[in-house]
Amino acid sequence: MFIRHLIYDVLSKKTIDKVLKLLRKLDWDNPDVKRVLHKVFTKPWKIRYSNIGLLAMLTYDLQRYRPAFAISVVDQILEDIRRGLEQNLYSTNQRRVASIKYLGELYIYRLLSSGIIFDTLWTLVTFGHRELCPFS
Repeated sequence: MFIRHLIYDVLSKKTIDKVLKLLRKLDWDNPDVKRVLHKVFTKPWKIRYSNIGLLAMLTYDLQRYRPAFAISVVDQILEDIRRGLEQNLYSTNQRRVASIKYLGELYIYRLLSSGIIFDTLWTLVTFGHRELCPFS
């Protein structure tokens, strides 16, 4: 509950350094803490849309100390985007938009290469339309 409170309620431009310090002080060896952190950091649609950039900034800051965590967050976001394309449910449109924004913010903080961004963009444009793709 404390982790959720930090990310959902406390996180703002003024408090990002304090939130980072508190997240770094958590017991990262505890699997329950890792699981909750992973859930919170891979569901950008649950926070305010304006705070998605701050979540990406936190991911970048934590990446310096926990690189495997940042990699797992990026992998999960890419998987969520792909799953959203495959399911194509109207009720999950906001989730997809938040995930795409989060992916863009992660790119701004250099957690992704431009190749991954272009591959994802190509997938967004051509998904379900293989006859339009000249390279397949």
